[in-house]
Parts: sequence; C-alpha cells; structure tokens
Amino acid sequence: VEAVAMVVRDMASRGLEPSLVTLTTAVLAQGKAGDLQGAQLAFDTIRESRMEPNAASYSALVVAYTSAGRVDKAEELLLSLPDAGLEPSHIIAFNVAIDAHARTGDAAAASRLLDKARSRRLAPDSVSYRALVKAHTRGGDFSGARKVLADMQTSGLEPGVV
Repeated sequence: VEAVAMVVRDMASRGLEPSLVTLTTAVLAQGKAGDLQGAQLAFDTIRESRMEPNAASYSALVVAYTSAGRVDKAEELLLSLPDAGLEPSHIIAFNVAIDAHARTGDAAAASRLLDKARSRRLAPDSVSYRALVKAHTRGGDFSGARKVLADMQTSGLEPGVV
C-alpha cells in the first residue's frame, strides 16, 4: 500500500499528473488494505485535481469504507451517487456493501440494500444472493437462507458454493 502512495508521489515529483485510473486504483488499494485515511486522501486528490470522480472511483471508496468497518458510510455514499449525477452501472459496488452487512449477520440491512439496487434496475447476481444467504445464516435465520436460495434458483442462477 505504501508503494501506491510512493508511486503517486514519484509521479508528482517528476511533474506527471496521475490519471483518474491511477488515483482510483490508489483508493482501491488503500481501501482493501484497511487504510481508510489513505483511501480518502487519494479520493480527495481526485477531487482537488481537474478530474471528476466516476462511478468506479466512488465504488473504490465504498470498498474502503466497508474494509474499515464503516458500512453506514459506504451505504450513504452508494445512495448519494444519483445526487452526484452518477449511478453504478453494475451490482458490484452494492455487493460490497451487502456483503459487509452479511459479515455482521444483518440480513434486514443486506435485504434492504439489495432492494435499493433492484429499484435502480441493477439485477442481483450470484454474489448478491450468496451474500444474502450468508447474512441470514450468520443471523441464525436458516429458513430465510433457504428462501434466498430458492429465489436465486427462480431467477436462473445456480447457488454454487456458499
């Protein structure tokens, strides 16, 4: 992770401006490493430059928030994207937040977020359903988990390994 920051600093020292892709990658790397402050700094660098963050940049910040245990901020950010004129074009960013709720066994929050994704015409994929199954099982709701598996199969997806 320090290597990412070092690359960005090295680019700046050479008079090179990091691209949106470079900085978004830095947000993601810092976030996956659990360094929310570093991820936020890289995201702020995007905003302070002449670049506009895109859906991938915001999705990387969602990963950072969930990795740091700030699911509330991740969900808030996801739901604020339309206000910024952006909308995730795929379910992946929602899956990250759904899985974060699943890790704590909060099936109600995971289900609510999946419903919000659906309302934005984002179709759940097998990762979405597996996270929801995990939320139910971690919360001790095995009948709820079986219902999710049945819904998954009805939608034409195979459960695979949960």
